[in-house]
Amino acid sequence: MQEKKITIDDVATAAGVSRQTVSRAINDLDGISSATRQRILSIAAELGYQPSRLARGLASASQQTRTLGVVLPSVDNEFYATVLRGIEAKASLYGYQLLLCSTDEDPSIEHAKIHSLFSAWIDGLILLSSRMTDEQLTDICTRTRPVVLINRAFTHPNAGNVVINDVSATYTAVMHLINQGHKKIAFILGLPFARSSQLRQRGYQTALKDNDIPLVPAYQRHTDTHIESGYTTAKKLLYDHPEITALLVYNDVRAAGVLRACKELEISVPEQLSIISHDNIALSSLLIPSLTTVDIPKQSLGEAAIDMMLSMMENPTITPETRSFTPKLIIRESCP
Repeated sequence: MQEKKITIDDVATAAGVSRQTVSRAINDLDGISSATRQRILSIAAELGYQPSRLARGLASASQQTRTLGVVLPSVDNEFYATVLRGIEAKASLYGYQLLLCSTDEDPSIEHAKIHSLFSAWIDGLILLSSRMTDEQLTDICTRTRPVVLINRAFTHPNAGNVVINDVSATYTAVMHLINQGHKKIAFILGLPFARSSQLRQRGYQTALKDNDIPLVPAYQRHTDTHIESGYTTAKKLLYDHPEITALLVYNDVRAAGVLRACKELEISVPEQLSIISHDNIALSSLLIPSLTTVDIPKQSLGEAAIDMMLSMMENPTITPETRSFTPKLIIRESCP
């Protein structure tokens, strides 16, 4: 015979308190004494109570814990950290706290950590630059509502999207190079399965095609997540193909490595090689030469995700929306 699942009401009855008091104890919220909190937690543990709010989906407003799950590829990357600041600032404004998971850019770790959140008592889930497959995302979104994806377009009745128009932004960057007379334009990309990398590659290839510039497969090189990858990839690319006069780079961190490679190869930037990067993190303006880069409104992405999340909470029957941000090119020394 299957054992009865312990509920929050069972814990409240055993502790002689209200279910709201149990919720405060479990989620470490104000309004109860430390002694009461510890007593409730001990009783919950003895009974074997395990919250599974995410797995059950969104319940009534009276059961909200004011906690949101946030899953992101890395906390070390300034891009993700700035998006997270936007999420945190807006969430705090509305009285929500965050439960954070970092995945080290690994899709299998991401999937496993989201499943671990199924035992957490949270009101919604935000996925930043998800690396999971569409099938995995379908499984996750089917299990809960609301879900908001940042920097990954995905259609599901339980999921909203906050995305970057990467294709258009990179197209604009390539056109800037072409208008300066460049035809030998290479691209140092990100991870092959990263959707931003795929979309930026599409913008690059489309711009070349629209201007009748031959696409050279050897000019496109993928990199991994290590900070040195921009350096090692650029050094080999530029050594093998000295005819290259312009280079796009997936992000500013990798571009810092590219500048080091150029120095060692005695390639002058921008006189011999023009460079355009992506993200516009603080580092980009401090490098020598400073980077021309695609400015992505990172904090605004996070703020928009919270607005979308709250809208879906307040109106459970609405069709989730997609909000798109178009970055702009910031001109600096590496490509005037």
